[in-house]
Amino acid sequence: MTHHDIRPYDGIFVPLVTPFLASMEIDWAALERLVRFYAGLGLAGFVPCGSTGEASTLSMQEHKAVISFVTEKAKALGDFRVVAATGSNSTQECLELTAHAKASGADACLVVTPYYVRPNRSGLLAHYGRVSELDLDVLLYNIPLRAGLNLTLEDIVLLHAKVARIVGIKEATSDIGQLIDVAHHFADDATFTVLSGEDALLFDCCVNGGRGSICATALVYPREVVALHRHLVAGQLREAASINRWLRPRVKALFCESNPVAIKHALSRVHGILPITRAPLGPASAQAVKTIDALGLEPES
Repeated sequence: MTHHDIRPYDGIFVPLVTPFLASMEIDWAALERLVRFYAGLGLAGFVPCGSTGEASTLSMQEHKAVISFVTEKAKALGDFRVVAATGSNSTQECLELTAHAKASGADACLVVTPYYVRPNRSGLLAHYGRVSELDLDVLLYNIPLRAGLNLTLEDIVLLHAKVARIVGIKEATSDIGQLIDVAHHFADDATFTVLSGEDALLFDCCVNGGRGSICATALVYPREVVALHRHLVAGQLREAASINRWLRPRVKALFCESNPVAIKHALSRVHGILPITRAPLGPASAQAVKTIDALGLEPES
């Protein structure tokens, strides 16, 4: 990977949390502060309403409002890509959210494999085909642990070949062998970008042909994650490996409980947001609080 073949969705994307007030309403002021903060750190763009953004607890109205808000704020601050998470296990709901994302000015949609339903291949082709008809770039989102369905390399190749607007994937498998196979297959394909969705495997993804990450760890350690990616782009593997070794125990700490429980606690230390998640996620356990506080995080000025 070199500076001469940068693709539209290369780089580090931050999947934003959705901050809440004590009333459980969205804290719009805090969300704007987060967008402004990350806009100055060399990130490629933003992903609102993903798993880290607790999309499953947002109403349709809230989901749309967050996409519009983040897109407007990010685009006003620079040349950022906004990849709106619009996936659902209902095709119709996914279409409604994706149409809204396009109307809001998002650059792409991140569409998770329909969870719980576990559609067969013909169902997957129909689902992503209908999303593609809305004429917005589509990034697949493969996360077998949450979806209950794994997109194999064969599935991914078929979807890319058959569905015109599919331009990449957030590959969040914990199977490093599959991740490497997918990254290898598309390493020289200028029409398809492989992004790591498993934070601990960012280094492995990029050295094998991947192009970056949608990385929740970048919420807490944005400078380090961006530096890691820049070293990888420049082929400076020794420097990248050093940062990767430093990050690995911190990544483990940030995911010591279901995402984004621990990350929100960390952000309460760094950015002063309330460490509130919506049900069915509960507050961080005493052990998780101890683990995060042991990181020694300092408030950002």
